[in-house]
Amino acid sequence: MANINASLPDGFDDYEHKLYRQFLELISQHYQRSHEVADYANLLGISSRKLSDLSKRCSGKGAKNLINGQLIAEAKRSLQFSSSPVKEIAFQLNFSSPDQFSHFFKKNARLSPQDYRLLFVNIGS
Repeated sequence: MANINASLPDGFDDYEHKLYRQFLELISQHYQRSHEVADYANLLGISSRKLSDLSKRCSGKGAKNLINGQLIAEAKRSLQFSSSPVKEIAFQLNFSSPDQFSHFFKKNARLSPQDYRLLFVNIGS
């Protein structure tokens, strides 16, 4: 998300560009508290549908995919570089239960959180 100007196709007006940039900033600030497109849309003062359409036009990914991408990136970072239990990581990322987090992680990373962490433990041994 660092160089969003380079990732925007030509033809986007300043308003769309500004909204998209604000959305990415909000994700980086609020991903631990909010996982829902509607929450970000409300913060931006637009509908969820408009935010999803804007995200697809600007990045080729839906708004929910961008939010989930941030969550997965942070979950992977925590699993690789901390010794925090999976349960603690789940609650830090505002999942209602460790099971919900594990299901989300496995769906997106194709490995359980425990198996993902073991990959990095084994690499370092």
